[in-house]
This record gives sequence, C-alpha cells and structure tokens, in this order.
Amino acid sequence: MRKNHLILFCLIASFLAGSFPTLAADDSIRVKVTVLRASNEGSDFDFDNDAYRDELVKLFSYKSYHQLDVKAAELQKADRSIISLPEGYELVLTYQGVEGERVMVQALVRKNTTQYVYTLLSIQNPGVVFVGGPNVKDGVLVIVLETGF
Repeated sequence: MRKNHLILFCLIASFLAGSFPTLAADDSIRVKVTVLRASNEGSDFDFDNDAYRDELVKLFSYKSYHQLDVKAAELQKADRSIISLPEGYELVLTYQGVEGERVMVQALVRKNTTQYVYTLLSIQNPGVVFVGGPNVKDGVLVIVLETGF
C-alpha cells in the first residue's frame, strides 16, 4: 500500500514539476517592434526585414516604406509596456496571454491624451502583425509586431 502511495506521489510531483515551467512561460512574451514611415513619396523599401515587403504591399496602399526604429520588448502579463514612437507618439502594449497558438496583445497608440489606435491583437506565435498608425511628417506610421523571432 505504501509503495502505491509513493508511486502516486512521484507521478503527481513529476506532473506538477513539468507544468510549472509552462505556466511561467505564459507570464511574459518577447516582441520585436519595428516602426516604419509609409508614404507615397518615392518608391523605396528601406527596412531590415525584406520579408515584410509582400505583406505591406497587400495591406497598405503606399509606395514607399522607411524603417525609423526597431526595438525588442519583454512584455509581462497584464503590465503595460510603453515604447516611444516618433513625434511624441507612444505605443502601449499589454500582454493578455496565450490562446492556443496565438499571443494576445492589447495595443494603444496615443499622443498626450488622444488615442489614435486601440485594439486587441491576436498574433500567431511565431508570427507578424502590421498595425497602421497615425500621420507623421511626410507619411504615416506603420508598426510591425513580431513574436518568436
């Protein structure tokens, strides 16, 4: 009888030990944020990741894309991470968790007290999502969020 309890205890302990790292991994996610300026001036595609080109052409009607910045952000579940954007805009990201193979991230683009974009993004992990942003000098911001890089 004691031997059965010991085996059962070992099985439960090994199951729980294997579960905790998975739960801890859901508490944070690493996201790469690439900030582009899109415009109809010229026809340049000036950014580091050439794989974005086809999707940008499908999603947006601009002729030129110029990379302004790229940053990596470690998002903690339910905590807001603020990323500075050009011309005083901010990108506020809040990691909401994982649903199946997708990462849920709340995104807000704001400047002072005005909100320009407020959405919940469902990003394949690994994957990429493109978010159109507000007007800036000589164009419009396009924000690329990438997981699993």
